[in-house]
Amino acid sequence: MKTINFENKVIHFVSTAHVSKESVEEVKMVIETTQPDAVCIELDAQRAHSLTS
Repeated sequence: MKTINFENKVIHFVSTAHVSKESVEEVKMVIETTQPDAVCIELDAQRAHSLTS
């Protein structure tokens, strides 16, 4: 995880492998620990399409 401060906000970047159970657990832990106001997810076109269809 990489954490930066930007315009008086704290932003956490978590690298993931979409098919990795370990990656899922790490993201869960980060969300539970940091309790963010928002979560953003980067998706490739195919995954984005499957979520919006």
